[in-house]
Amino acid sequence: RGFDLGKGFRPSRMGKSKGGGDPSGVGAGVPSVSLEQFADALVRGASRGGGGGARSSGKGFDRGRPGDRGSDEPDTGASTSSVSLYRWDADARVFLLHFASAAAQRDAMGRASMFLEDLDSRGTLVDFVPSGQRGGVANYSGHNMRVLDLCRFLNLAKRTGEGLNDAERRLVACLLTADAIRADKESGEYVSGFGGLSASRFGSGKGGGLVIAAVAGSSDAGETRDAVLHEAMHMVFYGDEKFARSCRTFWEDQVDAFEKRAWMDFLKDLRYDVKDDELVVNELQAYMCTERRMFGNGGSFGGGDSSVAGSRSSGGDRSGGRKKNGGNGSGEKSGACDDSALAALQRRFASAAREWLPTPPSVGEKCKVVWQ
Repeated sequence: RGFDLGKGFRPSRMGKSKGGGDPSGVGAGVPSVSLEQFADALVRGASRGGGGGARSSGKGFDRGRPGDRGSDEPDTGASTSSVSLYRWDADARVFLLHFASAAAQRDAMGRASMFLEDLDSRGTLVDFVPSGQRGGVANYSGHNMRVLDLCRFLNLAKRTGEGLNDAERRLVACLLTADAIRADKESGEYVSGFGGLSASRFGSGKGGGLVIAAVAGSSDAGETRDAVLHEAMHMVFYGDEKFARSCRTFWEDQVDAFEKRAWMDFLKDLRYDVKDDELVVNELQAYMCTERRMFGNGGSFGGGDSSVAGSRSSGGDRSGGRKKNGGNGSGEKSGACDDSALAALQRRFASAAREWLPTPPSVGEKCKVVWQ
């Protein structure tokens, strides 16, 4: 097994799980890394044309084309060289996934993301991931989800006989070996691995569940760090119930009807299903806490060191970049999505969030939340 920061956890041999694992949460030797170390590994992997020397060996839905689907069980002979696994050192419940390429990541997580978030396909199993803007959430460079929600996708694929593609089976095999998921002995269905972990600097957790996040590497270090920070805020939302509750209360009580329409239009442009209230609020807090350019605030929010703020990566505009690289890349929003309204909303949200989250995540010294 390779455990250096360039490789992460990549089991050398995979088999079917019998529901075992490490209940202590150590999780089969998965290395703990900081967000900065994770981002550096992504950049190094992208710079040399892969994920820490990993090979993309995906078949099936590669590049948005339907392909062979077999059993929904992990292939006992399959290599997992297309994905490396880490654990966030700030929260042991968070698994960070590094795929060998953006295509390998899309093949492994694209259908699950559409099942959980897509404007038209949420709650359904799509046969394949469309390319470009039609693929929406499946083609973005960052993905995040609770493990129990991933299990909902996996179990539906099993029950309906749809099966998994090769990349999905390799991901399942990796997560089974790390005990991030396990097969229930009674039902045979996939469930979240080793229960809730309470130790976290971000609070007691929402249901004690595990969560996963993946970011496609880029040779642009600033762009990669921005994407990692955005996904880290999703992890905080999942892991800190008090913070999540504050975000929901802000949305319900302090965002007026015009601002809500503007925000939901923004999300619909990105092909998110705005009927999912939690998704709407989760994306709101992640963008409001990390986005320095898109809404016209110019990266200035007060309360931070202006010299540091000015030196930070300016690649955070996800209108045509990291978070939305599957869209049209124009950065244009619908007419109802008023930039000034979202800029004002962001300033208010950031002012409130700094009180809710006194020690927010950062990706090194030059990539921090907007109020720092």
